[in-house]
Amino acid sequence: MPDSLKTIIIGGEVCPPDVVRQWAQKFRVVNVYGPTEATVCTSLCICDCTQWEKPLIGTPLPGIEYLVLDKNMHPAAEGELYIGGAALARGYLKQPALTEKKFIRHEGRRLYKTGDRVRKYEDNSIEFLGRIDRQFK
Repeated sequence: MPDSLKTIIIGGEVCPPDVVRQWAQKFRVVNVYGPTEATVCTSLCICDCTQWEKPLIGTPLPGIEYLVLDKNMHPAAEGELYIGGAALARGYLKQPALTEKKFIRHEGRRLYKTGDRVRKYEDNSIEFLGRIDRQFK
C-alpha cells in the first residue's frame, strides 16, 4: 500500500470481522452505513483492531434519526431500522405506490423503512443483522 494511505472506508456489505481487524491494525478503518434512499451514508463508526466482532453501523450523522421498531411499530432492541431526517429522498421517481410503502409517516415523522434487521444495544450502538425481506445484491 502507498504510504499516503491512512484511512479505508468500507460499506455496502458486511465485511468479516477478522478481515476488518487485520486491516485496522495498519489503517484507520471506517464502516459506513446508509441506503441510497437516505443519501447513501447516514452513519459511520471507527473499527477497532482488537474489539471489532460484529458489523456495527455506528451512530447517525447530524440531522439523521434512527428508530428500531418491531413489527407493531413499537420501539424495540431488535427489529427493523427506520431512518428519518433531512437526508431522506422524496421517494421513487414515477413509483408512487412504492414510495407510499417505503416512505411512511410514524408519530408525526416521515421515515424510510429500510428492510434492514438490526439490534440496538444499551450504549446506543447498532448491529446490522441482515435483511427482513428477500432483497439481495
